[in-house]
Amino acid sequence: IDVKNRRIILQSEVCLTDGILELLVCKANSKEYESILSTRASASDLHAALLALGLTPGFPARAAVAPDRQTMVSLPPQGAELSIRLRWKDAKAAVHEVSAADWLELSGMKPKETVMPKTWVFVGSDITPGGTYWADDDGDVISVSNFAASVIDVPFESSRVSRVVTYRTRTSAIPDKGTAVDVIIEALPN
Repeated sequence: IDVKNRRIILQSEVCLTDGILELLVCKANSKEYESILSTRASASDLHAALLALGLTPGFPARAAVAPDRQTMVSLPPQGAELSIRLRWKDAKAAVHEVSAADWLELSGMKPKETVMPKTWVFVGSDITPGGTYWADDDGDVISVSNFAASVIDVPFESSRVSRVVTYRTRTSAIPDKGTAVDVIIEALPN
């Protein structure tokens, strides 16, 4: 945690270079088949680190009654805005750093506009009825598919259920499996 610069560096490694995505980062030994990166850090520690930066968790994507009280509407995830960058060294020890969105591309149905995350949101996970932190149990750390258990999500509707927006890996941009990657999560102003 770098409180002065309002950022967190989460250590991870590449676990998927080609496939359909539901997560950007998962807990190690959980959902590596649908996530580009995995981390040994706990999701609850990431949540605590975001709180230490003075951030308040928001809300995951959800349905609500429309003002007409007749229909339901979908509400996107909401929360403190974050920037996510990925930093790694190549085989020649050259350092590379890109926006997390640079490792994503659209898959399946095409929305009217290209939707790539420019920012992310701290939605926070929740405590289960059994008293555990949901994201620790589920492995959902940083989502691209609106999972309610995730700590961080994209700030728009993106769901495998509704097929609004789905992502796959941008294979040509991602280093080899096993490459160590720093996930740099920075709190944005406001």
